[in-house]
Parts: sequence; structure tokens; C-alpha cells
Amino acid sequence: MAKPNEIIDILRHSRHDWLNVMQLIKGNLALNRPERVEEIIHSVIQQSQNESKLSSLNIPALVADLFTFNWENHCYELEIEVIGDVKDLSHYENQLHDWYSQFIQLLDQCCDEGTENHLLVTFQLLEEEVKLIFDFQGQFKDISVIKSWFESPSSELLVIAEQEISVD
Repeated sequence: MAKPNEIIDILRHSRHDWLNVMQLIKGNLALNRPERVEEIIHSVIQQSQNESKLSSLNIPALVADLFTFNWENHCYELEIEVIGDVKDLSHYENQLHDWYSQFIQLLDQCCDEGTENHLLVTFQLLEEEVKLIFDFQGQFKDISVIKSWFESPSSELLVIAEQEISVD
């Protein structure tokens, strides 16, 4: 069980997030923009469904990191998407969590703080396989560090069928 201070901190962050959503809705209602209110509500529903599925994957350490990521100081926002039916990934938790932690540290090092950056983490829960897709949109200070990491053995995760780094 979490310590009381941890629970209070989690509730404080959650309350802050919900107040932001309510303020967005209230502001758009005041501006007579019902279509934007519908978009916000749809987004909240979608996020809640993704979080519900993610919570059921039996990978609590990784899920906790994903849920609390945007409460920490990073130079990019994280969004989570879960596609498909829930599966038990508990067998892979340590490997997934270690890889994710290394990758996030690398992004924190290489991300350009002066630009708007976004990371979409997609769990594709297909019948025959599970895929994790990390889609980063933004700027890096030095892309060569990212490329080198992907070429190193430490970046390997289960089976990586395809790696794509696109630089514009």
C-alpha cells in the first residue's frame, strides 16, 4: 500500500488535472463553442478508456510511470493510446519497464527544450502479437545520440522488427 504522503500527492495531481479540464470546458462554454466542448469531452473519454485498458495489462510499474509522467518535469508531453483487447503482459514487465526507463532518460537528454515536443506511446494489442510504438514529434539537440542508442544492444526489446527514425 502506498504511503499517505504518496496518496495525497497522487490525489493532488489528479485534482489539478481535472480542474484544468473543467476550466477548459467552462471557458469554451462561455465563448459559446459547444463543438470544442464536445471535443474535450470526447478526448477525456478516450483517455479514460486508454487508461482503463492500460491498468489491466498487469504491468503496474510501467503503468505507474506512464500515468504520472506528465506530472514530472520533462521537455515533452506524453500521450498514451491502447488499441485492441487487454492481455496479460506481466511476464514482460521488467524488460518493458527497463527499456522504457532507458528510452525516457535518453529523450530527456536529447530533447530540445525550446520546442514543443510530444511522445505518443501506443500499445497495439493484436491477437498474434503485442507491439509498442513510440512516436516522437519534436526536435532533438543531437539526433546522432538517439541513432547510436538504437544501434546498441541495450536498445533491443524482445523482437524489434522495424526501427524508424525520421529526421526532417
